[in-house]
Amino acid sequence: MARTIAARSALFACLAGLFAWACAAAGERDAARERVDTIAAEWLERSVARDPIGASLRGLGGASRWPDPRPATVRASMREDRSMLRALGRVDAALLDPERRRTVALLVRELEQRADWYGHERHLLPALHGHGVHAPQAVASELRFTRADDYNAWLARLEALPDWLAATREQLRRGVRRGVLLPRPLARQLPAAVRAQLVDDPRDSPLYTPFASLPAALPESERERLSATAAALIEREIVPAYRDFHAFLVETYLPEIPAGVGLGGDDGDGDARYAALLAHHTGSDLDADALLERAHAELERETDALAELLADEFGVDDDALSWLQHQRAPGRAPVVPAAALTDAWRAATRRLDVLLPAEFMPLPRLPYGVTPAVDGPPVRYLPPTFGGRDAGLLLVRADAARPAHEIAAGAAAHGMPGLHLRHARVLELESLPRFRRALAVTAFDDGWAAYAVTLAARLGAFTDPHAAAGAHEAALLRAAAAVADIGLHARGWRREQAVEFLLAHSARGEAELIATVDRLIEWPGRAVGYIIGLETLRGLREQAEARLGTAFDPAGFHDALLGAGPLPPPLLEARMDTWLRERAAAPLSDPSSRTNPQ
Repeated sequence: MARTIAARSALFACLAGLFAWACAAAGERDAARERVDTIAAEWLERSVARDPIGASLRGLGGASRWPDPRPATVRASMREDRSMLRALGRVDAALLDPERRRTVALLVRELEQRADWYGHERHLLPALHGHGVHAPQAVASELRFTRADDYNAWLARLEALPDWLAATREQLRRGVRRGVLLPRPLARQLPAAVRAQLVDDPRDSPLYTPFASLPAALPESERERLSATAAALIEREIVPAYRDFHAFLVETYLPEIPAGVGLGGDDGDGDARYAALLAHHTGSDLDADALLERAHAELERETDALAELLADEFGVDDDALSWLQHQRAPGRAPVVPAAALTDAWRAATRRLDVLLPAEFMPLPRLPYGVTPAVDGPPVRYLPPTFGGRDAGLLLVRADAARPAHEIAAGAAAHGMPGLHLRHARVLELESLPRFRRALAVTAFDDGWAAYAVTLAARLGAFTDPHAAAGAHEAALLRAAAAVADIGLHARGWRREQAVEFLLAHSARGEAELIATVDRLIEWPGRAVGYIIGLETLRGLREQAEARLGTAFDPAGFHDALLGAGPLPPPLLEARMDTWLRERAAAPLSDPSSRTNPQ
């Protein structure tokens, strides 16, 4: 009897120990997961502070602020990044669920990219891509002004603009001392952009545009206050600040600019800088030589596809590019007048929308629209804002006629199934941390836009062979831009060489191609990212179709692709490998086969 009692006591003690161990393990797991969630939230909060322009365009905050390039702020950011990396390094990945492991991988990726950015002193170069201090009105053109708070936030930015100009001037001075300077073609454009701010009447300022037509719903006294305050700020504070900034550019900064345009031609560190940017934008460890080979292969593939289409549909056996150029001659191919462009784009998006259920289900709930723009590229996309206040938007350059055959492929890339579907679907994934839903991953995003055009072709969107030719023409330009990117930054190409290369592989106008080359100079490596992104998406689909055969469900496949938000290629491939294994093992009638993989 005593032995039985002792045995039971030992068993109870063992069970109690196991229970305590299980509780401790569960506590450690919960603590690790909570720590990751906290760090992710902190990262988003810091991202808003570092990039208030981008944050305000996404509805995440920062609507009354500009970036802060002061040295003290940069040093504080570097310390915060190192501290966050150490904190992530202390998290035991074995305690995390698969989604949080991806969160950690993405945070580490972003932090390491920022460390490269600071290490190569790229923070000494001001941003120019549409939202720079030289032309802040571009921010206003992408914000949605509907409430008094929107106008008051813009007033706060106008009030802070002279301080941003002063901080940027010191940022450029430090760049001069460190030999980190803007490329000559971009730097030489700055004085003209700044002169646009030097107006005699403040109401002629591009910064005043939001106040030129205030909504009638605002009380008259409020409209008068807003417009008068904006005009006074522009006249008394902003125009003098820009006049000083212009003098600094012309007298101090421009004389220091070297002749080179690519990273490989700068102070000796350019190759390393470019390699880091290629790794970030492509999500791969391929070097410039390997990526150049991939870009040439894509260029050749699209050239052959276009030639085959022209032979089949038009009986054209000559050079495909010559045919495209001939089609752009006056009176040849149909053109859409500037006044009708917005309606033509709207019609193209509606035609695509009705085709989508064959490849996507469910479709995102967040809508998008089309509106005219007076400057910028032929079309650009603004995602919906967090909280659902603002829909997605396609801004269509509507100041000149465009060839009709461009529109269908452009609508597919920027609307649905392109960028809007990608952003709207991800924005609805409320189980993901907000930072992941707002994250930009070049290979995923640009690769998805290119992949979406191939989906549109698969769905029969290009019934007009001219539209199909336009899709191949756009793909040719993307591939040629990737080649030119590497040429500029790793092969010592001059700006003129890059323009000549694009002219040799595109029928677009010279002015448009020059603007494309300037974007390549300003954003090294970005044009290459789509090559790897498109290859990855295309390869994943081919693999799934081959393995699943008739059981392949395109809607489930795309739901899995988008279900974890934007991922760099290695993380996306690992996730989709799990989905494919689970899907291959599921019964054909199993409704759970569409569920997201872990």
